[in-house]
Amino acid sequence: MVVAVLRNGTVALVALDGDSYLLPEGTHRWAFHWDDLYVGERAREPDTPEPKYVAGFSKRGRKVVQHAVLPGTGKAVCSSPVRPLPFCRWSMPFAPNAPRACPRCVRLVGDS
Repeated sequence: MVVAVLRNGTVALVALDGDSYLLPEGTHRWAFHWDDLYVGERAREPDTPEPKYVAGFSKRGRKVVQHAVLPGTGKAVCSSPVRPLPFCRWSMPFAPNAPRACPRCVRLVGDS
């Protein structure tokens, strides 16, 4: 929803709907140039639940392995020390079918 018109009518301040974890830095208001906006019908809000496991990574030499990590922790389900890569308080969901996915994490996540 446009909440304000700025810079002599060339910029719109837009309020975004949704949970904070879905938005970069949890920011609900963004400035857009009018030419970059398409104002049409209201879109249906998708059901995007928070992921059960996020991706965490470990590295040994040149080999990087993706692990399943419970959100908010720094340990993989296989007990490996990992580093999640949060971007603006958002983390990539764990992908068990990724080529570099930890086989032990895939097995443990599949059993749960």
